[in-house]
Amino acid sequence: MPTRAALLAADDARVAAPAQLAVVRAALATGVPDLQVLALRALGRTERESSLPLVVPSLADRSLDVRREAAFAVAQIARAGGDAATRAQRALQTRLDAERDQIVMAALLEHYGRLPFPDAAAIDDAAIRLRGIVGRATSRESGAGGADLVVVGAARGAEALSRRAAQLEVGSEPLASLLGLLYDARATSDAAGTVRPDSAASVRVRRLAATGLLSLRALGSRASADRDGQVRRLGVIADAQDEAATASRAERWFSDEAMVVRHEAVRRFGERFPALARTVLQDAHAAVRLAALDALGRARQCAPCVALVADVPRAQEPWHTYAHALVASAQTDPASARGAVAAAADAEIWQVRMYAARAAGIAGDQVVLARLAADPHVNVQHAALQGWQEARLPGLTAAATAALDSDDGQLLIAASNALADAAREATTAAALRGALARVTAQRRETSRDARLALIARLAALDPNPADALQPYVRDFDQAVAQTAAGLLALHAGANGAAPPTPVVSALPRVVVPSPDAVVALDGQTVTLTLRGGRQVVLRLYASNAPTNVARFVAQVRAGEWDGRTFHRVEPGFVVQGGSPSANEYAGAAAFARDEVSSLSHVRGTVGISTRGRDTGDGQIFVNLVDNPRLDFTYTVMGAVASDLSVVDDLLEGAVIERAIVSGGSEPPRPQ
Repeated sequence: MPTRAALLAADDARVAAPAQLAVVRAALATGVPDLQVLALRALGRTERESSLPLVVPSLADRSLDVRREAAFAVAQIARAGGDAATRAQRALQTRLDAERDQIVMAALLEHYGRLPFPDAAAIDDAAIRLRGIVGRATSRESGAGGADLVVVGAARGAEALSRRAAQLEVGSEPLASLLGLLYDARATSDAAGTVRPDSAASVRVRRLAATGLLSLRALGSRASADRDGQVRRLGVIADAQDEAATASRAERWFSDEAMVVRHEAVRRFGERFPALARTVLQDAHAAVRLAALDALGRARQCAPCVALVADVPRAQEPWHTYAHALVASAQTDPASARGAVAAAADAEIWQVRMYAARAAGIAGDQVVLARLAADPHVNVQHAALQGWQEARLPGLTAAATAALDSDDGQLLIAASNALADAAREATTAAALRGALARVTAQRRETSRDARLALIARLAALDPNPADALQPYVRDFDQAVAQTAAGLLALHAGANGAAPPTPVVSALPRVVVPSPDAVVALDGQTVTLTLRGGRQVVLRLYASNAPTNVARFVAQVRAGEWDGRTFHRVEPGFVVQGGSPSANEYAGAAAFARDEVSSLSHVRGTVGISTRGRDTGDGQIFVNLVDNPRLDFTYTVMGAVASDLSVVDDLLEGAVIERAIVSGGSEPPRPQ
């Protein structure tokens, strides 16, 4: 009988070897649901059409857990498109007609809705099918809980279907009708105004249905009186889609009781109606106040900002209002803001200097930009270089070439981009070659984006690109080897030479934990103690994302998370953190595989940040609202188990002073 360890390894390797395929086949033949589920999950994550014949029979398995996992796997394989999508659609339709268990039916509905339907007619047909099945399933005699599951599954499927329609830029009256029906059936009051109970399932369905209607631009005024703040937030977005929306129509959102609604209102309407933005400059929540400053800056009407930038904050002092006001001042009156920008460039807090660099770019202050381009902190340098480029000031090539001395991925990308219009000179080419060789020697997968940017610029600027790129045809990263080979093939074709073949000498992958370790890790918690004493407790889902959870726990136990920050804060979306350099392009040396599952990115769930498939470098994000568009693409590795308002209150740069693992049991130590 195949072992769980072998199945976990096959999953992580995407069932790449014949021996791994044999293990998966054997697991499917055991009739043991736990093993079958692991095998099906592994096959689904391959997203290969060749996996489909192995998966489809399990749609009729006697175990409901197996049938649910088979539905996930079939839909995941359909992402390959073409015949895989057609065959997956046929398989799920057949099972939908036969299935009688409402738990499985819910899974089938959500996965059927997310298939890559090819055109408007197919989307219409799918919507009609979903509506008919929902009607039949919910009319059967069974518990209300089962009916709720079916409706939630249908809502997930219909929402995904609406995104497909938007992607294809087609409308669908049957789909809009289905979404409207789902919303209205779970609305908080009926046509007579009678208030209905508001269960968790009802809220979930309304959020999904409203999101789908928004994608179809058909939400209308449904959301304006909803009791749920997330739904009302979608109503703000729907209002903002209407270019004829007036200030009086938008005004109601600025006094909404939910912070997420007020924030969205400022983001969507603040620049259009500056007078409304000024009404929330004293809002109870910092995120709303900062959004108001940003909106007034974009509108070039931030007169109140002058008083807010009079004194540069010192270390440990609050800095966010000052920094946002500084940029808004530069947008409003660039010349008058120069004095404040110059003062901010000497701030003790590096984030203030970073915002000063952005403001200096807006104000066109090359002197300040030059100072900040040489700042000790890489994120300040990055902001200065970006500001320099956006302002189109002279000296950009020299500044970008100097930045190539850094090992920071984000800065190297910015430097490469800034050299797009540079002349083909030996000194620039030498700096690019040196940066690429230096970073490559570190043998870190997480440097991929920076190295690809450097390679692209070398191909354009090096006097001898064939010589410069040849070493990278043999690389530890397949993406780099293929890119270098492709660029050299263009060069070879122009010179009549044979194109090169990429050769990959891959680095060892992130270690897959043992089954015993997964059991020990499942349900463990990590407590993040923030500067100021507030805490965020994360409960981990090791059985769904074993490799990512194991690495996260190992990093926490090693003390690597102590002192890290949440560098990205987007109310109405996510907060993200855990980068050693407080930016998107710094993380663990090796990438971990995506471990996508049927878990949804609802508010409070914790995901793994990536920059493409299978590029998790250890950074995490917390969903501040339900984000169904992230489902089946990003790994869900846990959820916040403490007061979510602490996460809602996070501001950019929030420091994690201490991270501690607790709960569960210690995993066995390697022998």
